[in-house]
Amino acid sequence: MADSKAYTVHIEPDQNLQEIRSTVESLPDGHVILLAPNGSRVLRSVAAMRLVRRTVSPEGAVAIVSPDPEIQASGRLAGLNVHQSFTQASHAIAAGNYGPRGAGLGTAGVAIAGATGLGIICLLLATFVFGTWTEVVLEPMSRQVEGTLDLGLSYELPVQPGQISVREHAKVVEINHQIETTGVLHQVERQSRGVVTLANRRDQAITIPAGTSLWSESGVRFFINAAVDLPASVNSKVRVNVIAEEPGESANLPRLSITKVDDRFAEHVSVFNEQATEGGGLFSVKIVAEADMASLRSRVLEMARDDAITEIASTKDADTLAIVALSRLSVVDEQFSHKLGEESKKLHVSSKILVRTPLVSSFELQQAVSDLWNENLPVGWSIKPSSVELIETTPRIEEESIQLTVASRGRAARDIMDSEVVSTVRLKPAVEAREALMDKFPLASPPLVSVYPSWPGISLRVNVHIKDDGASQQVQNAQS
Repeated sequence: MADSKAYTVHIEPDQNLQEIRSTVESLPDGHVILLAPNGSRVLRSVAAMRLVRRTVSPEGAVAIVSPDPEIQASGRLAGLNVHQSFTQASHAIAAGNYGPRGAGLGTAGVAIAGATGLGIICLLLATFVFGTWTEVVLEPMSRQVEGTLDLGLSYELPVQPGQISVREHAKVVEINHQIETTGVLHQVERQSRGVVTLANRRDQAITIPAGTSLWSESGVRFFINAAVDLPASVNSKVRVNVIAEEPGESANLPRLSITKVDDRFAEHVSVFNEQATEGGGLFSVKIVAEADMASLRSRVLEMARDDAITEIASTKDADTLAIVALSRLSVVDEQFSHKLGEESKKLHVSSKILVRTPLVSSFELQQAVSDLWNENLPVGWSIKPSSVELIETTPRIEEESIQLTVASRGRAARDIMDSEVVSTVRLKPAVEAREALMDKFPLASPPLVSVYPSWPGISLRVNVHIKDDGASQQVQNAQS
């Protein structure tokens, strides 16, 4: 099976068993590597692990990579191949160390049980009767590493080495916004306007039609805007709007300047303006320019992206990282209040924007960064994904690929295998076990060794706890 292809499946913390099995079933025949973050409760069940294992084709093997001790334990009991990092799992598959489904720890456990038979059962029974065990806490020598690494982002599965998978958050955002127009200003000459009073000189009703001419003493001509009916009463009065015949400031007249009416009505009607006429002259007018539409559209797109990012931040889980700089925005619908070149002081738009934002798993990103660090660390050193701190991510597009530069730091520790610790400590008193551990392993501090209960002084069962945060030993960048 060394030539079989391996597929990587990232398990979300909230996925259920049916979703996980459906994802695995959709993969072609081959090996499967499950990446399970802390909090994947469904995979803490041995029964669930076995159901996932049965989903894989008979020719394929199943490996699980997880920092969660309970998931690791369930995987081993279910016969899965359990690893601390994605690199270890990939190397094991490449080396052909996996047999078909069901081979591995589960089959090995059955073989051992069959070979040892009653002896193993008696040994387990004796251990249970005496109820003794040894607790070992080790703090390996560690050092801090820090630097930048480049990773590829892929929307397709399975991802290639040096890549992490990307999924997309899509949302249509509705935005309404307006701005002041800043179009080219045109000089427009306007006519003066005002209000005059018409008075009836006789006791007969009279109608003055719209468009009747009025004059000032200086000869400036105005027109009545609407027809006027004067009642049949001497000195009855009606006010009416007027507009100058010609545009310009010369028709801006002081009060009592308009005193003459069309000759047809001169004997019947008198006229005067109680207020000055005004508004005539040159004026600036704002219009909608291309720059106004472009500026408003740009602002709306920015607002839509901010709204989408706010929603992502309020709904995503802690394991999700949004690549905001690579958000893609497209206009679904756009309605401007005015057309290009129309006169208006303001421009309003109602838009619907589709915002697509790439999302990556922080756990998968930490796993990938950890794998890259481990490739550059000296032999005997490794860094766990849980100790990786993501400082900054900078995306960029190169030709047809998406690259992510990740600034990170973490703690690299000396490799200590649980099995080596167990063989060193088993059946030794606490003091002797402590000295043996200090002689054999590079530790940052003396180990803690305790036997429970203390009266036998030794035990067969050993529980090993290796701390991730050891004493700091500052060194140069591991890539140098």
